[in-house]
Amino acid sequence: MAASLRDIAHGPLLFRPALMAVPSCVPRASTIPRIEYETLIENPYKFTEKEFFYEVNAVRRNKAELKLESYLIQRSLLPRSYGWGIHINEQGKLALVAMESSRYRELQETISSVKSYRMSKA
Repeated sequence: MAASLRDIAHGPLLFRPALMAVPSCVPRASTIPRIEYETLIENPYKFTEKEFFYEVNAVRRNKAELKLESYLIQRSLLPRSYGWGIHINEQGKLALVAMESSRYRELQETISSVKSYRMSKA
């Protein structure tokens, strides 16, 4: 089983987009990335990684049968395709940060960061 982001580093962490050229944008309505976006924008620093995936899939999508323990924030399309950074604070709670924002630059200068997984080439 792959390590979670919290296993990679102790303390706060910034999970950055794989491609820095993509400006932050809002995903299309009724998509999983849009549900993830709305969950994090509406609830900054409320959910841990596991709580976040439970909220997105079991609560908002009504898909409780999914094996959520295998879900990793590194695989989220928000940083991979939509240009968002995901900050994990000292308590392991997640928040969305636009990569072109001053907050993102501040975090990038002060804490460890990890690139998101890249999209596979077809």
